[in-house]
Amino acid sequence: MAAILCQISVISEFVQTKTNSEVKEMEEKQYYIKIKETQVEVSKELFLEYMKMHDEERNDYRRDEYHRLVSYNNLDIDDVLGIDTISDYQYQDIADLVHQKMQLEKLNLAFDSLSTKEKWMISQVFYHEKTEREIAKELNITQKAVNKQKQKILAKLKKMIEK
Repeated sequence: MAAILCQISVISEFVQTKTNSEVKEMEEKQYYIKIKETQVEVSKELFLEYMKMHDEERNDYRRDEYHRLVSYNNLDIDDVLGIDTISDYQYQDIADLVHQKMQLEKLNLAFDSLSTKEKWMISQVFYHEKTEREIAKELNITQKAVNKQKQKILAKLKKMIEK
C-alpha cells in the first residue's frame, strides 16, 4: 500500500511540474506588434485584437481589388491630393443657390398662372407620378392626347420662366 501511495505522489508531482512548466511557457510567451520598424511588446489580448483588425483590413483590400475600387491616395500627384481632384457634388456656392431659388420662384409663379385643368395634369404627372396612360383612362381620352396636352403645358411653363 505504501508503494502505491509513493507511486501516486510521484505521478502527481510529475503532472504538477508539467502543468507548471506549461503555464510558465504560456506566461513567458511574448507578443510583439511592429510599429514604425520597431517591435513593441504587447499583451496577448491586444495582440489578438490587432491581428483581427489586420485581417479585416487585408480582407477589405482584397475585396476592393476584386471590385476594382481605387483609393483617392492613388490619385495623389506632387503637391495635389487625389481627393482634391474630384469635384464635390454636394458643395454648392452661394451663386448657385441664389440662382436655383430664383428659378423655383419663377416656376411657382408660372404654375400659379396655369388653369385648374393644367395644374391637375402637371400634378398628376410629376407629383403623383402617374403615367400618361393612367391619366388618359381617367379622362376618357387617348394617351396621345394626354401627351400633347402635357407638352403644350410644359412649353407654356418654359416660356413663362424664360421671361
